[in-house]
Amino acid sequence: MRSLRLALVPFVIVLVAAATFAQGWEKDFDEGLAHFKAGRYDAAITSFRRVTAINNRVHSAPYNIGLAYYRMKKYPEAVIAFREAIGIKADYSEAYVQLGNALDNQNMYYEAVAAYQKAIQISPNSSSAYYELGIAHYREKKYDLAVTAFTRASTLDPADGSAKMELGKSLDKLDRADEAFKYYDEAAKADPNLQYAQRRVGDY
Repeated sequence: MRSLRLALVPFVIVLVAAATFAQGWEKDFDEGLAHFKAGRYDAAITSFRRVTAINNRVHSAPYNIGLAYYRMKKYPEAVIAFREAIGIKADYSEAYVQLGNALDNQNMYYEAVAAYQKAIQISPNSSSAYYELGIAHYREKKYDLAVTAFTRASTLDPADGSAKMELGKSLDKLDRADEAFKYYDEAAKADPNLQYAQRRVGDY
């Protein structure tokens, strides 16, 4: 069984604040954010569901429900919530990325790739979409495709040490050690906390 994405890469949740649509649900939304930040995911879901009951056009409410389910490793429920968010906001690239993550954690590789590609279609300069696409390819041992995705992620966000490290790992799998060293070195300089990159630099 594959390792969970949360164990593979640093997972940074960005809670999306809702725009002002109508009065009456903001208190529940704020409560949901507070519960989420405190790790009370069931309570957060309850609060965000109250938001959708009052105003079913607040796309960030089901999105945050999806994030809560994802943190609880309830990936099928997260998929439903992210798709609900996309149903409200068709160009919701962040929701497509998280949908891809939830699908990939259920070993639904092709569906996950389709979600990441949709995110990229909406936001061509989304480094996170390319990064997560690279993770999915790497897990499936499609290392050439992983190299392409991580290269793009690294180009879009040169300060992202994780993308450089994953690019190095993918190149290693293709027996391209000389190229891999360059990216391990760049990753270690970009983020000294990337211990794997630090170790690999020391191996050369």
